[in-house]
Amino acid sequence: RLHFALDATDVFRGAPPFELLASREERRDGDVLRTTRLDRQEDGRYGVERKEGEDTEVRVLEDLAYTLADRLSQIHWGARGPGVGERLHVREFEIMKLHHDVYGYEVRRVRQRAARGLRIEVRDVRIHSHAQGALGTLVMDADGRMLRGPLAGVAELRIEDEEQEKNDRWASDMFAFGRVPATEAIGVPGSVRRLEIAVYGRGHERLASGPRQAVRTTADGDTLLLLGEDAGPGEPPSEADVAAASAPATTYPSENEDVRALARRAVGDAEAPDERVARLVGFVSSHVRDLPLPSEYSVPRLLQEPKGDSTEHARLFVTLARALGIPAREVRGLVYLGDEETAWGGHAWAEVVLDGRWRPVDPTWNLVTPTATHVAIERGSEAWAAMLARTRNLTFEIRAVEHGR
Repeated sequence: RLHFALDATDVFRGAPPFELLASREERRDGDVLRTTRLDRQEDGRYGVERKEGEDTEVRVLEDLAYTLADRLSQIHWGARGPGVGERLHVREFEIMKLHHDVYGYEVRRVRQRAARGLRIEVRDVRIHSHAQGALGTLVMDADGRMLRGPLAGVAELRIEDEEQEKNDRWASDMFAFGRVPATEAIGVPGSVRRLEIAVYGRGHERLASGPRQAVRTTADGDTLLLLGEDAGPGEPPSEADVAAASAPATTYPSENEDVRALARRAVGDAEAPDERVARLVGFVSSHVRDLPLPSEYSVPRLLQEPKGDSTEHARLFVTLARALGIPAREVRGLVYLGDEETAWGGHAWAEVVLDGRWRPVDPTWNLVTPTATHVAIERGSEAWAAMLARTRNLTFEIRAVEHGR
């Protein structure tokens, strides 16, 4: 197993010309630890100390002429949304080598990808350097963040949740998040009203019936999944279910005054429960900025930074619903990613109690009635790693699909 760890910090002056003041880098390759410290001196030169094991090297560098503008230019370029064929050349200072290199970036493709229950725009960007030549392709989101990219030609950098990344039993890449392959394309997900799927692989026994989802066993012993209105409303909630879905909790601090104020703002003058739910779905969909995150945000943090993927949408919705006296719970499962990928992927949504029945809603995609491509696996705020481990060996065989309203 290859073990590599990197910890790096750059410090720049807080006023023009924003030059580099200090840099620290620590690399661990297996059992070998290498550290480099660089500090700007009063005369404009830089003192350097490098250590590898018991060996230490001290030297002085002339002015590097490296500024914050150099450091951020690639991020700013990516955030402005460059089109196919646009290029950028930027100078980077490599502290381990103590010299500059010029890197080139070129947008090769702009496309939509599924990532943690969202549909986001990404750019495939080819990278090369004057010193090293072609380095591969990185994937950037609309904010210029690197979601995936090459590392030294032997590994891949990815934004990942630490818990999932350390679980080496299954891939946790956000673009392969809980991926379950399908045997054929089903068309536009938003128009699917009924779907029949034969489910194969270890973990199929975890599927259970619920609202708009029925699990049956065929005469041949296959597990058949029926999705959509024809699957029925599922079992009505018990008193214990309603009590659990109404109570404040650490994950859902619905008694918080800031939460209550936001809930009242979300529904406005709506009084009927179904109208309140509809307004709340639309509010959360627009209020929370779509952004795949490497780790989950708590509700207090969402009040300050309303952004995230389907998990954050579902979590905030459930909290606001409970603050309004509407029983609600999270659902974690799978949703169809589109014909380009012909697969299902991890997604989170919610269920509320209306008219004595559980009703699914999707506050990420602003759906008061989700499409017949949502497959519920678990209910509650259980960690993604546990849920996705149960679906990693599944395959969906499409038996029947109907489109319409």
